[in-house]
Formats: sequence, C-alpha cells, structure tokens
Amino acid sequence: MKSFVSTSVSHDNNLENSNFLEYLSILKDKYTINENVLLVQGPQFLFDAFNPEIIKMKGYYAYPPTGLQWLAESLSGRNLKIEILDLNYQLLKRIIEDDDFDYANWLDILGEYVERINPSIVGVTAVNVNANIFKPGYPFTDILRYMRDIDRSIIIAGGPLATDEYENFIEKDLCHFVVGKEGENKIKFLFDSIYEVRSKTIPTPGIYFKLGNIITQTAGPQDVVDPRGNLINTYNMIEIEDYNKVGSLNPYSRMVGQDVSFAAFQLNRGCRSRCKFCGVPDFMGKGIRHFPVNDLFEEIKFLVEVKNIRHFDVLDDAFLGDKIAVRELLIKLVKLREGYGITWSS
Repeated sequence: MKSFVSTSVSHDNNLENSNFLEYLSILKDKYTINENVLLVQGPQFLFDAFNPEIIKMKGYYAYPPTGLQWLAESLSGRNLKIEILDLNYQLLKRIIEDDDFDYANWLDILGEYVERINPSIVGVTAVNVNANIFKPGYPFTDILRYMRDIDRSIIIAGGPLATDEYENFIEKDLCHFVVGKEGENKIKFLFDSIYEVRSKTIPTPGIYFKLGNIITQTAGPQDVVDPRGNLINTYNMIEIEDYNKVGSLNPYSRMVGQDVSFAAFQLNRGCRSRCKFCGVPDFMGKGIRHFPVNDLFEEIKFLVEVKNIRHFDVLDDAFLGDKIAVRELLIKLVKLREGYGITWSS
C-alpha cells in the first residue's frame, strides 16, 4: 500500500536546522527514547455543559480520530509501536457501560494508557470547541498539562487549534513541539530526527519549538502532502465498528438508526473556494488534492465487508470539487450500496 509522500522533489541538505537538532539533543538527554508512541484525541465536548444522561442516550458526537490514523499510517514501515487513544470514545463508553465511573476523573483513562504503554512520544489533538482554551477544564489543554506533569514523554500538539495558537502552547510549556497545519510530512521528519533514522525524509518548516526563550520553527522547503494510500492498516487501532454504540457523527447518522455502525471517509483535501471567514485554505493550502479513487474505495469496501460499517460521512470540505473523481467514486458506491445497503451523507 502506498502512503503519504512529499511533492517536493529536491532540497538543500544544509538547511539551517541546528537549533532544532540542539533542542532534540536536550530532550533525548532528559527522556528515555523507546519505540512506543501514543496518539491521543481529546473529548469533543466541554465539561461545563456535560450531561451524563444524554450521553447514555448516545446523544454526543463520536467522530473517529481520522487525522491521527493518517499520522500513524504516515509512520508505517518504521520500527515503532503506535497506539491510538480516542479519549472521546473511551470516556463516552465508560459512562454508558459503568454506572460507578466518575467522569470527573476522566484523565485517569489517559493515565492507564501511559502506564501500560510507557510511550516516549505522545501526540495530542482535539476537535475545536469554542471556549477559553487555556482555562483549566478545556479538554485539549488539560491533556497536555496532565502529560507535562507526568513529564515522562516528548509531547507533540497538532491540529487546527494548536496551529492557530502555537506560540501560546509553547510559551505556556504545554508541549515540546507544535506540528502546524497538515502533519504527515512534518511528523515523518520529526520522528526520523528523534530516532536518527537515515532516510530521504525532506526537512519541512512548521514544526515549532522553544530553545532558550526563543520560539522558532524548523527550516525547509514548503511541504504539500500528496494524498495517496488508505487507512485500512490503522483500523486495528480503534473500535470503529462500535462507535455508534456511544454516540453519533451528526443528525444524519442518527436518522439512519443508532444501531447502524458508521465511519467517515475523505476523497478531497482542501477547498476550491477562498472564503475569508474560513480557515481551510490557510490550513490546507490553495486548491484541491484528491486521493486516488481506487485507494479510497479499497478502504470503504474493507469497512463494509470486514467491519460491518453501513453508513458513511464525507469529511471533505468540497466533496464535488473534482467532478471526474467524485463521479468515479459515486458509481462504485452505488454498486456497493446495491449489495450491502450502505448510506452516506455529506
């Protein structure tokens, strides 16, 4: 299976990353580096408006950690033991299944994983929820504080929120690195640098850190992720077939029935529009890039035939952006629907 590659074709091996390498050396002197990696998705709600009774009726969102799955896939082929902890899913599941579970201690779930896995690197992301993100009680930053208090691992924050607030995240010592915008190429460069892997990984900008009192970033040609491959190999890291048992994707997944298992897929990255109020063009870059339809359809077919998924949500910001690709995919989905009765929404 193909995985993400950079579209950059050349680079200067003498790009100025001495500060980055110096900072890595400091971290590696402090932390024991093993092959264990934990990727964490935070809760998709705020505890200020938390209602356990609604959770037990599966009224909360349970979006799979697709972004973390792509990061795990981008690191495939390396000698790493990667686990994904979807804290949102695990927290909802415990509240539903265990009447004695005290949700106030939700971070204990993270602690259990850390004790079992002993990760040398922990990557954290979360769905944006409007609130004061640096106030105690905001799940994303609470997770980062928890890991910094344990102080056993190199901590990486990523996603749109961390990208927008990278200076505050680093200045407040919530993490060691912020990986900005799309992370696949950056995470490969960062991991290969940590583990001193000799590879053809191209240095990229957009990995933020603080050396001394100065916040800076890595150097390199601007990277653009070339989407290819699929997530089949990462679905052994999450319980995708049971996500409908703890929540929903949106009203459409509830309309098809709470007993119907669901997943999400992505054909395109980026958007054909450049609306001033939207952060997608800044995060993803100009224009649209689409996954090879056959790669994506292999993943969808796997989810249907192996994981018994029957409803899909489209993650694209512009699903109809590439008419040729979307037509090819829809023809395949119609044939799959005839055999399995699947539905999808966008």
